Amino acid sequence: MIPDPSPSDNSPASILIVDDNPTNRYVLRTTLSRAGHAVVEAEDGTQALAILESGEPLPEVAIVDVRLPDMTGFDVCERIKANAVTAALPVIHVSASAITATDRTQGLNRGADAYLTEPIAPDELLATVTAALRYARARRRAEHLADRLLHLNAATHLLYRADNAGEVARAAAEGAATVLGTTAVAALISPHGEPASAVRTAARTEETPLGVEAGEVDVRDLPTYHKSGERTGTRLLRAEARSWPGFPAHLAPGGVLAVGVARAKPGRPPVCLAVPAEAVATPDDEQLLTQLAQACALALEA
Repeated sequence: MIPDPSPSDNSPASILIVDDNPTNRYVLRTTLSRAGHAVVEAEDGTQALAILESGEPLPEVAIVDVRLPDMTGFDVCERIKANAVTAALPVIHVSASAITATDRTQGLNRGADAYLTEPIAPDELLATVTAALRYARARRRAEHLADRLLHLNAATHLLYRADNAGEVARAAAEGAATVLGTTAVAALISPHGEPASAVRTAARTEETPLGVEAGEVDVRDLPTYHKSGERTGTRLLRAEARSWPGFPAHLAPGGVLAVGVARAKPGRPPVCLAVPAEAVATPDDEQLLTQLAQACALALEA
């Protein structure tokens, strides 16, 4: 499953403060909290690294004092950047004593993304955090989209290798579930007029095992079939989950589905590819779903 991308650039973040001075931590925490950020604190480098390696959700920014009792902030930064899990975490160094050009140069050369000298004006601190978040979140969005496009490409290959309508439905459901990280149902009509469908659950539950299963949906019985019109191409429609008898209702918490509808040739029944509406939250999500539905329709004709 592909995780959901980062929030918007102006959204509050979880921020790790690493400083052995309680007063400094209080000042930083107060400024950040008033701006809406959630703060996690560590008194030294060892504690900070333990937090980052705990398996809990990572903070989005680390503010690290250069002078720590057990190791330097430079060492902490290097270890953060050397770990593949935390390498993209922005590190902002702060210091009241290591304030020379040599100190700042060393901090930046050893991996820091910014370097501030104390006392720090609140506006400067917040602006630096916002800049770090903007870059980190843009990077995560780009990586997330690239990963999804790779999965879309793999799903398209699976579709064109399918030998019959049932395999096309299975490949489409598998592709949509993988690309969007959710449960998906594909429903279509073979060139011989036979209905085929498949459901792919995104996660194993007591009610629904993980895997692709043959469905019992006839696309001609679905409201989206009648809403799709006769034109070729793709559309994105909304439908109630209960109107899809093959969709596991408990896996669509909002009760609404986003349905990619595609028709490759005039007069042919459309292909319908449905996922929970919550999984299609951005224009990129919408485009991925409709592209996959279109690929499914073309593969069916081929």
